[in-house]
Amino acid sequence: MHMVQTVLQYGSFDEIREQVLECLGVAAPGGGYILASDHSIHEGIPSANAKSMFKIARNYGGYPIAL
Repeated sequence: MHMVQTVLQYGSFDEIREQVLECLGVAAPGGGYILASDHSIHEGIPSANAKSMFKIARNYGGYPIAL
């Protein structure tokens, strides 16, 4: 599922959480991963959803990654 095209725009908090955790689990181990929706927050993305993405990342994305 493409986070920017579907989940971040239309998803629930739980769906956004699931996608963020998947991204962290796949890309973050070993360090250096920067979670982002793209190069910007696109028009049509609810600000509450973007804020949720970053809040979830802050809660789970600290190194060492422990999901």
